[in-house]
This record gives sequence, structure tokens and C-alpha cells, in this order.
Amino acid sequence: MLPRCRMRAVCFYSSTTAETRGRVIGAITHRLRRLIWKLLHERICYEERGPAVSVEAKKVRARKMIRELRSLGYRVGLHSPPAGSPV
Repeated sequence: MLPRCRMRAVCFYSSTTAETRGRVIGAITHRLRRLIWKLLHERICYEERGPAVSVEAKKVRARKMIRELRSLGYRVGLHSPPAGSPV
């Protein structure tokens, strides 16, 4: 199964014409150029923050990692961190 973002790209390319794709790509590059100009012109420090991770997403990721490790033959146990400790 393709990752969700890859599926969107496939759906986008299969449902658009070459002209539409060119316009979309042009709009994206224009926006990136404006962002880069602003960062350089105003000397703003850029900080990559990444996507926000919800509690549910952390649980799903932990379950997936445990399942993968178990399929490789590892014995895995999940322990909750002590109260008050940083996660």
C-alpha cells in the first residue's frame, strides 16, 4: 500500500492535465520564492517545527513499532513513564 502522501500525488497526476500541473507547480514555486525572499530580506531565523504529534498518533506509532519488533522475533513490553517525568 502506498503512503497517504504518495497516493495523493498519484491521484493528482492522474486527474489533471499537463497545463493544470504546470500552473500548480508554478504557484508552489512562487510561494516558496516569496518565503525565501522574506527570510533573507528580513533576516528571519527559520526553525523547522515539523508536524504536530497528537497523543493518539504517538500511541499508533508505538503499536506499529512494537508489532514490527515482534515480527522480527524480539520480546517487547510497553511501560508507562513515571508521573511527572518529561515524555
